[in-house]
Amino acid sequence: MKRRLARGRILATADDLTGAFDTAAAFAGRGLATEVLVAGRSLPRDWPRGRRAVVVNTGSRHAAPAEAARRVTRAVRWARARGAAAFFKKTDSTLRGNIGAELAAFAAATGAALVPFVPAYPAAGRTVEGGRLLVRGVPVHRTAFARDPGDPVRASRVAAAVARTSAIPVLATRDAGGRRPPPRSGRALLVPDVRTDRDLDRAAAAFARAGLLRCAAGSAALAARVAARLAAGARPPRDAGWRRPVLIVNGSLQSVALAQVRAGRDRRVATLSLDGLRLGPRRPAAGDVARAADALLRLERDVILTSVAERGEADRGGAFDAARELGRVVRAVVRRGPAFGALACFGGETTAAILGALRVRAVHPIRELWPGVVYSRLHAGRWRFDLITKSGGFGPADLVARLVRGR
Repeated sequence: MKRRLARGRILATADDLTGAFDTAAAFAGRGLATEVLVAGRSLPRDWPRGRRAVVVNTGSRHAAPAEAARRVTRAVRWARARGAAAFFKKTDSTLRGNIGAELAAFAAATGAALVPFVPAYPAAGRTVEGGRLLVRGVPVHRTAFARDPGDPVRASRVAAAVARTSAIPVLATRDAGGRRPPPRSGRALLVPDVRTDRDLDRAAAAFARAGLLRCAAGSAALAARVAARLAAGARPPRDAGWRRPVLIVNGSLQSVALAQVRAGRDRRVATLSLDGLRLGPRRPAAGDVARAADALLRLERDVILTSVAERGEADRGGAFDAARELGRVVRAVVRRGPAFGALACFGGETTAAILGALRVRAVHPIRELWPGVVYSRLHAGRWRFDLITKSGGFGPADLVARLVRGR
Protein backbone atom coordinates (compact mmCIF):
# COMPACT_ATOMS: atom_id res chain seq x y z
CA MET A 1 0.00 0.00 0.00
CA LYS A 2 2.82 2.46 0.87
CA ARG A 3 4.44 1.93 -2.53
CA ARG A 4 1.12 2.41 -4.26
CA LEU A 5 0.48 5.67 -2.42
CA ALA A 6 3.99 6.90 -3.12
CA ARG A 7 3.58 6.43 -6.85
CA GLY A 8 -0.14 6.57 -7.56
CA ARG A 9 -2.33 9.38 -8.76
CA ILE A 10 -3.85 11.76 -6.24
CA LEU A 11 -7.24 13.49 -6.37
CA ALA A 12 -8.27 16.41 -4.19
CA THR A 13 -11.53 18.32 -4.30
CA ALA A 14 -12.33 21.78 -2.94
CA ASP A 15 -15.61 23.64 -2.76
CA ASP A 16 -14.18 26.92 -4.05
CA LEU A 17 -11.34 27.97 -6.29
CA THR A 18 -8.99 29.55 -3.77
CA GLY A 19 -9.31 26.43 -1.64
CA ALA A 20 -8.38 24.37 -4.69
CA PHE A 21 -5.28 26.51 -5.19
CA ASP A 22 -4.33 26.20 -1.51
CA THR A 23 -4.49 22.42 -1.77
CA ALA A 24 -2.70 22.27 -5.10
CA ALA A 25 0.13 24.40 -3.72
CA ALA A 26 0.64 21.87 -0.94
CA PHE A 27 1.31 19.16 -3.53
CA ALA A 28 3.13 21.31 -6.09
CA GLY A 29 5.37 22.81 -3.41
CA ARG A 30 6.61 19.30 -2.65
CA GLY A 31 7.56 18.72 -6.26
CA LEU A 32 4.46 16.81 -7.36
CA ALA A 33 3.26 17.90 -10.80
CA THR A 34 -0.20 19.29 -10.05
CA GLU A 35 -3.10 20.72 -12.03
CA VAL A 36 -6.16 22.61 -10.85
CA LEU A 37 -9.32 22.02 -12.86
CA VAL A 38 -10.94 25.42 -12.59
CA ALA A 39 -14.49 24.35 -13.47
CA GLY A 40 -14.79 20.87 -12.01
CA ARG A 41 -18.33 20.37 -13.29
CA SER A 42 -16.75 19.74 -16.70
CA LEU A 43 -14.22 16.98 -16.10
CA PRO A 44 -11.85 15.94 -18.91
CA ARG A 45 -12.06 12.55 -20.52
CA ASP A 46 -8.52 11.62 -19.51
CA TRP A 47 -6.26 12.28 -16.54
CA PRO A 48 -4.14 15.40 -17.35
CA ARG A 49 -0.93 14.24 -18.98
CA GLY A 50 2.18 14.36 -16.82
CA ARG A 51 0.27 15.34 -13.67
CA ARG A 52 0.60 13.34 -10.48
CA ALA A 53 -2.06 15.27 -8.57
CA VAL A 54 -5.30 16.79 -9.80
CA VAL A 55 -7.36 19.22 -7.72
CA VAL A 56 -10.98 19.66 -8.77
CA ASN A 57 -12.84 22.84 -7.91
CA THR A 58 -16.39 21.59 -7.44
CA GLY A 59 -17.65 25.16 -6.94
CA SER A 60 -20.13 23.80 -4.45
CA ARG A 61 -19.81 26.03 -1.39
CA HIS A 62 -23.05 27.84 -2.15
CA ALA A 63 -24.85 24.94 -3.85
CA ALA A 64 -27.68 22.98 -2.28
CA PRO A 65 -26.32 20.17 -0.04
CA ALA A 66 -27.54 17.39 -2.34
CA GLU A 67 -25.93 19.05 -5.36
CA ALA A 68 -22.68 19.60 -3.46
CA ALA A 69 -22.60 15.92 -2.52
CA ARG A 70 -23.28 14.92 -6.12
CA ARG A 71 -20.36 16.97 -7.43
CA VAL A 72 -17.94 15.46 -4.90
CA THR A 73 -19.14 11.96 -5.72
CA ARG A 74 -18.73 12.56 -9.43
CA ALA A 75 -15.17 13.86 -9.04
CA VAL A 76 -14.10 10.91 -6.87
CA ARG A 77 -15.64 8.36 -9.23
CA TRP A 78 -13.94 10.07 -12.18
CA ALA A 79 -10.56 9.82 -10.47
CA ARG A 80 -11.04 6.22 -9.29
CA ALA A 81 -11.86 5.16 -12.84
CA ARG A 82 -8.51 6.67 -13.91
CA GLY A 83 -6.38 4.97 -11.31
CA ALA A 84 -6.26 7.45 -8.42
CA ALA A 85 -4.92 5.80 -5.27
CA ALA A 86 -5.17 8.64 -2.73
CA PHE A 87 -7.91 11.18 -2.07
CA PHE A 88 -8.14 14.46 -0.17
CA LYS A 89 -11.23 16.56 0.55
CA LYS A 90 -10.35 20.21 1.17
CA THR A 91 -12.77 22.03 3.44
CA ASP A 92 -12.92 25.62 4.59
CA SER A 93 -10.88 26.21 7.75
CA THR A 94 -13.71 28.28 9.24
CA LEU A 95 -16.40 25.62 8.57
CA ARG A 96 -18.21 27.44 5.77
CA GLY A 97 -19.99 25.51 3.06
CA ASN A 98 -21.69 22.13 2.86
CA ILE A 99 -19.18 20.49 5.19
CA GLY A 100 -21.29 17.49 6.26
CA ALA A 101 -22.85 16.70 2.89
CA GLU A 102 -19.52 16.81 1.08
CA LEU A 103 -17.63 14.78 3.68
CA ALA A 104 -20.33 12.11 3.77
CA ALA A 105 -20.28 11.89 -0.03
CA PHE A 106 -16.46 11.77 -0.01
CA ALA A 107 -16.41 8.89 2.50
CA ALA A 108 -19.01 6.91 0.55
CA ALA A 109 -17.38 7.45 -2.85
CA THR A 110 -13.89 6.51 -1.65
CA GLY A 111 -15.14 3.59 0.42
CA ALA A 112 -13.43 4.84 3.59
CA ALA A 113 -15.05 3.77 6.85
CA LEU A 114 -13.16 6.35 8.94
CA VAL A 115 -12.07 9.68 7.45
CA PRO A 116 -9.62 11.88 9.38
CA PHE A 117 -11.04 15.42 9.34
CA VAL A 118 -8.71 18.24 10.45
CA PRO A 119 -10.12 21.72 9.70
CA ALA A 120 -7.43 23.32 11.89
CA TYR A 121 -4.77 25.55 10.30
CA PRO A 122 -2.55 26.69 13.20
CA ALA A 123 -0.25 28.86 11.04
CA ALA A 124 -3.30 30.94 10.08
CA GLY A 125 -4.69 31.07 13.63
CA ARG A 126 -7.40 28.43 13.12
CA THR A 127 -7.35 25.73 15.84
CA VAL A 128 -9.64 23.00 17.13
CA GLU A 129 -9.92 22.83 20.92
CA GLY A 130 -12.45 20.70 22.76
CA GLY A 131 -14.16 19.98 19.46
CA ARG A 132 -14.65 23.70 18.72
CA LEU A 133 -13.02 25.68 15.94
CA LEU A 134 -11.37 28.90 17.10
CA VAL A 135 -9.91 31.77 15.07
CA ARG A 136 -7.03 33.26 17.05
CA GLY A 137 -8.62 32.01 20.25
CA VAL A 138 -12.18 33.21 19.49
CA PRO A 139 -14.99 30.75 18.62
CA VAL A 140 -15.51 31.11 14.89
CA HIS A 141 -19.22 31.94 15.21
CA ARG A 142 -18.21 35.07 17.13
CA THR A 143 -15.79 36.35 14.50
CA ALA A 144 -16.22 38.23 11.21
CA PHE A 145 -16.95 34.87 9.54
CA ALA A 146 -20.33 34.93 11.27
CA ARG A 147 -21.15 37.93 9.05
CA ASP A 148 -20.00 36.37 5.78
CA PRO A 149 -22.66 37.48 3.27
CA GLY A 150 -22.32 34.29 1.25
CA ASP A 151 -22.24 31.69 4.02
CA PRO A 152 -22.30 33.00 7.60
CA VAL A 153 -20.90 30.63 10.24
CA ARG A 154 -23.47 29.85 12.95
CA ALA A 155 -21.67 27.27 15.09
CA SER A 156 -18.14 26.67 16.34
CA ARG A 157 -18.52 23.00 17.22
CA VAL A 158 -17.25 20.90 14.37
CA ALA A 159 -19.94 18.28 14.99
CA ALA A 160 -22.66 20.94 14.74
CA ALA A 161 -21.24 22.28 11.46
CA VAL A 162 -21.24 18.76 10.02
CA ALA A 163 -24.75 18.05 11.29
CA ARG A 164 -26.18 21.02 9.36
CA THR A 165 -26.11 19.01 6.14
CA SER A 166 -25.36 15.39 7.10
CA ALA A 167 -25.95 12.74 9.75
CA ILE A 168 -22.45 11.24 9.42
CA PRO A 169 -21.08 10.68 12.96
CA VAL A 170 -18.23 12.86 14.26
CA LEU A 171 -15.76 11.20 16.64
CA ALA A 172 -13.94 13.98 18.47
CA THR A 173 -10.76 13.34 20.45
CA ARG A 174 -8.61 15.64 22.56
CA ASP A 175 -5.53 13.61 21.71
CA ALA A 176 -4.15 14.82 18.37
CA GLY A 177 -2.64 11.39 17.78
CA GLY A 178 -5.62 9.48 19.04
CA ARG A 179 -7.93 7.19 17.16
CA ARG A 180 -11.34 5.80 17.90
CA PRO A 181 -12.86 2.85 16.08
CA PRO A 182 -15.65 3.66 13.61
CA PRO A 183 -19.21 2.56 14.33
CA ARG A 184 -19.96 -1.08 13.64
CA SER A 185 -21.92 -0.03 10.58
CA GLY A 186 -21.67 3.01 8.38
CA ARG A 187 -18.93 5.65 8.20
CA ALA A 188 -17.57 8.33 10.51
CA LEU A 189 -15.26 11.34 10.74
CA LEU A 190 -12.37 11.46 13.21
CA VAL A 191 -11.70 15.01 14.42
CA PRO A 192 -8.69 15.55 16.73
CA ASP A 193 -7.95 18.67 18.72
CA VAL A 194 -5.13 20.57 16.99
CA ARG A 195 -3.72 23.68 18.63
CA THR A 196 -0.24 23.84 17.12
CA ASP A 197 1.70 22.70 14.08
CA ARG A 198 3.28 20.07 16.34
CA ASP A 199 -0.19 18.69 17.12
CA LEU A 200 -0.89 18.60 13.39
CA ASP A 201 2.34 16.72 12.71
CA ARG A 202 1.50 14.20 15.43
CA ALA A 203 -2.00 13.69 14.06
CA ALA A 204 -0.74 13.17 10.50
CA ALA A 205 1.85 10.66 11.72
CA ALA A 206 -0.79 8.76 13.68
CA PHE A 207 -3.13 8.71 10.70
CA ALA A 208 -0.32 7.43 8.49
CA ARG A 209 0.50 4.61 10.93
CA ALA A 210 -3.17 3.63 10.98
CA GLY A 211 -3.37 3.65 7.17
CA LEU A 212 -5.90 6.49 7.15
CA LEU A 213 -4.13 9.04 4.95
CA ARG A 214 -5.36 7.39 1.74
CA CYS A 215 -8.62 9.27 2.31
CA ALA A 216 -8.31 12.38 4.46
CA ALA A 217 -10.06 15.73 4.72
CA GLY A 218 -9.49 19.15 6.16
CA SER A 219 -7.49 22.33 5.67
CA ALA A 220 -4.60 23.02 3.33
CA ALA A 221 -2.33 22.56 6.37
CA LEU A 222 -3.29 18.88 6.55
CA ALA A 223 -2.95 18.63 2.75
CA ALA A 224 0.67 19.74 3.15
CA ARG A 225 1.31 16.89 5.61
CA VAL A 226 -0.34 14.40 3.27
CA ALA A 227 1.73 15.72 0.36
CA ALA A 228 4.96 15.37 2.34
CA ARG A 229 4.29 11.66 2.76
CA LEU A 230 3.40 11.15 -0.88
CA ALA A 231 6.29 13.10 -2.40
CA ALA A 232 9.30 11.03 -1.34
CA GLY A 233 12.15 11.75 -3.78
CA ALA A 234 10.39 14.61 -5.57
CA ARG A 235 12.20 17.93 -6.02
CA PRO A 236 10.47 21.12 -4.83
CA PRO A 237 10.24 23.94 -7.40
CA ARG A 238 12.91 26.61 -7.48
CA ASP A 239 12.14 29.89 -5.77
CA ALA A 240 11.24 32.74 -8.11
CA GLY A 241 9.65 36.16 -7.85
CA TRP A 242 6.67 37.24 -9.91
CA ARG A 243 6.73 39.96 -12.50
CA ARG A 244 5.53 43.52 -12.12
CA PRO A 245 3.51 45.63 -12.36
CA VAL A 246 0.80 43.77 -10.45
CA LEU A 247 -2.94 44.12 -10.97
CA ILE A 248 -4.55 43.30 -7.62
CA VAL A 249 -8.27 42.54 -7.82
CA ASN A 250 -10.43 42.26 -4.71
CA GLY A 251 -14.05 41.18 -4.67
CA SER A 252 -14.03 39.70 -1.17
CA LEU A 253 -16.13 41.17 1.65
CA GLN A 254 -13.99 39.56 4.35
CA SER A 255 -12.60 42.07 6.84
CA VAL A 256 -9.07 40.73 6.28
CA ALA A 257 -9.22 41.42 2.53
CA LEU A 258 -10.78 44.85 3.01
CA ALA A 259 -8.07 45.77 5.53
CA GLN A 260 -5.39 44.60 3.08
CA VAL A 261 -6.85 46.87 0.40
CA ARG A 262 -6.96 49.81 2.80
CA ALA A 263 -3.35 49.19 3.84
CA GLY A 264 -2.30 49.17 0.19
CA ARG A 265 -4.14 52.40 -0.50
CA ASP A 266 -2.52 53.98 2.55
CA ARG A 267 0.86 53.07 1.05
CA ARG A 268 -0.17 55.04 -2.06
CA VAL A 269 -0.80 52.05 -4.27
CA ALA A 270 -3.20 53.30 -6.96
CA THR A 271 -6.71 52.11 -6.09
CA LEU A 272 -9.81 52.13 -8.29
CA SER A 273 -13.25 50.74 -7.51
CA LEU A 274 -16.12 49.59 -9.67
CA ASP A 275 -18.34 52.31 -8.29
CA GLY A 276 -15.60 54.87 -8.95
CA LEU A 277 -15.45 53.60 -12.52
CA ARG A 278 -19.25 53.88 -12.65
CA LEU A 279 -19.89 50.19 -13.12
CA GLY A 280 -22.95 49.48 -11.01
CA PRO A 281 -24.60 46.20 -10.02
CA ARG A 282 -26.48 46.06 -13.33
CA ARG A 283 -24.65 44.66 -16.31
CA PRO A 284 -22.72 47.61 -17.84
CA ALA A 285 -22.43 48.28 -21.52
CA ALA A 286 -19.35 47.03 -23.34
CA GLY A 287 -18.17 50.62 -23.74
CA ASP A 288 -18.23 51.11 -19.96
CA VAL A 289 -16.07 48.03 -19.45
CA ALA A 290 -13.64 49.23 -22.13
CA ARG A 291 -13.34 52.64 -20.47
CA ALA A 292 -12.71 50.96 -17.12
CA ALA A 293 -9.95 48.83 -18.67
CA ASP A 294 -8.40 51.90 -20.28
CA ALA A 295 -8.41 53.71 -16.94
CA LEU A 296 -6.39 50.88 -15.41
CA LEU A 297 -3.96 50.70 -18.30
CA ARG A 298 -3.26 54.44 -18.29
CA LEU A 299 -1.83 54.20 -14.78
CA GLU A 300 1.09 52.03 -16.01
CA ARG A 301 1.95 50.82 -12.51
CA ASP A 302 0.76 48.53 -9.72
CA VAL A 303 -3.00 48.92 -9.27
CA ILE A 304 -5.70 47.72 -6.89
CA LEU A 305 -9.13 47.19 -8.47
CA THR A 306 -11.78 46.58 -5.84
CA SER A 307 -15.50 45.91 -6.07
CA VAL A 308 -18.46 48.16 -5.31
CA ALA A 309 -18.58 46.27 -2.02
CA GLU A 310 -15.31 47.77 -0.77
CA ARG A 311 -17.01 48.92 2.44
CA GLY A 312 -18.51 45.50 3.02
CA GLU A 313 -22.07 46.68 2.45
CA ALA A 314 -23.17 44.35 -0.37
CA ASP A 315 -25.30 41.29 0.12
CA ARG A 316 -24.50 37.87 -1.31
CA GLY A 317 -26.11 38.58 -4.67
CA GLY A 318 -24.40 41.94 -4.94
CA ALA A 319 -21.03 40.37 -4.21
CA PHE A 320 -21.54 37.79 -6.96
CA ASP A 321 -22.59 40.51 -9.42
CA ALA A 322 -19.47 42.50 -8.55
CA ALA A 323 -17.26 39.45 -9.08
CA ARG A 324 -18.68 39.01 -12.57
CA GLU A 325 -18.03 42.66 -13.42
CA LEU A 326 -14.48 42.40 -12.11
CA GLY A 327 -14.02 39.43 -14.43
CA ARG A 328 -15.25 41.41 -17.42
CA VAL A 329 -12.90 44.33 -16.68
CA VAL A 330 -9.87 42.05 -16.22
CA ARG A 331 -10.66 40.29 -19.48
CA ALA A 332 -10.75 43.65 -21.26
CA VAL A 333 -7.41 44.61 -19.67
CA VAL A 334 -5.72 41.34 -20.65
CA ARG A 335 -6.97 41.53 -24.22
CA ARG A 336 -5.34 44.93 -24.68
CA GLY A 337 -1.83 43.59 -24.16
CA PRO A 338 0.82 42.66 -21.61
CA ALA A 339 0.41 45.73 -19.39
CA PHE A 340 0.68 43.74 -16.15
CA GLY A 341 3.19 41.05 -15.28
CA ALA A 342 1.10 39.49 -12.53
CA LEU A 343 -2.55 39.23 -11.55
CA ALA A 344 -3.48 38.85 -7.86
CA CYS A 345 -7.03 37.77 -7.00
CA PHE A 346 -8.54 38.14 -3.52
CA GLY A 347 -11.55 35.87 -2.88
CA GLY A 348 -12.76 32.58 -4.30
CA GLU A 349 -15.73 33.96 -6.21
CA THR A 350 -13.58 36.74 -7.65
CA THR A 351 -10.92 34.27 -8.79
CA ALA A 352 -13.51 31.99 -10.35
CA ALA A 353 -15.21 34.88 -12.16
CA ILE A 354 -11.91 36.19 -13.56
CA LEU A 355 -10.60 32.83 -14.74
CA GLY A 356 -14.04 32.06 -16.16
CA ALA A 357 -14.02 35.35 -18.09
CA LEU A 358 -10.56 34.47 -19.43
CA ARG A 359 -11.82 30.97 -20.32
CA VAL A 360 -9.07 29.32 -18.31
CA ARG A 361 -9.82 25.66 -17.66
CA ALA A 362 -6.68 24.54 -15.85
CA VAL A 363 -3.86 26.15 -13.88
CA HIS A 364 -0.51 24.74 -12.72
CA PRO A 365 0.37 26.05 -9.22
CA ILE A 366 3.99 26.44 -8.18
CA ARG A 367 4.10 27.05 -4.44
CA GLU A 368 2.56 28.75 -1.42
CA LEU A 369 3.99 32.21 -0.72
CA TRP A 370 2.40 32.72 2.71
CA PRO A 371 -0.36 30.73 4.45
CA GLY A 372 -3.29 30.69 2.04
CA VAL A 373 -1.53 32.78 -0.65
CA VAL A 374 -0.59 30.77 -3.76
CA TYR A 375 1.69 31.56 -6.70
CA SER A 376 1.01 30.02 -10.13
CA ARG A 377 1.89 30.70 -13.74
CA LEU A 378 -1.01 31.13 -16.11
CA HIS A 379 -0.92 30.16 -19.77
CA ALA A 380 -4.14 30.84 -21.64
CA GLY A 381 -3.77 31.13 -25.37
CA ARG A 382 -1.57 34.14 -26.07
CA TRP A 383 -1.87 35.35 -22.47
CA ARG A 384 1.16 34.75 -20.23
CA PHE A 385 1.35 36.14 -16.72
CA ASP A 386 1.90 35.17 -13.11
CA LEU A 387 -1.15 34.46 -10.96
CA ILE A 388 -1.44 34.95 -7.20
CA THR A 389 -4.61 33.81 -5.44
CA LYS A 390 -5.95 33.83 -1.91
CA SER A 391 -9.14 33.43 0.05
CA GLY A 392 -10.55 36.65 1.45
CA GLY A 393 -9.73 35.73 5.04
CA PHE A 394 -6.06 34.82 4.47
CA GLY A 395 -2.76 36.60 4.03
CA PRO A 396 -0.59 39.01 6.03
CA ALA A 397 -1.82 42.52 6.79
CA ASP A 398 0.86 44.04 4.52
CA LEU A 399 0.14 41.67 1.63
CA VAL A 400 -0.29 44.44 -0.95
CA ALA A 401 3.09 45.93 -0.03
CA ARG A 402 4.70 42.51 -0.43
CA LEU A 403 3.05 41.94 -3.79
CA VAL A 404 4.21 45.23 -5.27
CA ARG A 405 7.77 44.51 -4.12
CA GLY A 406 7.73 41.38 -6.30
CA ARG A 407 8.85 39.11 -3.45
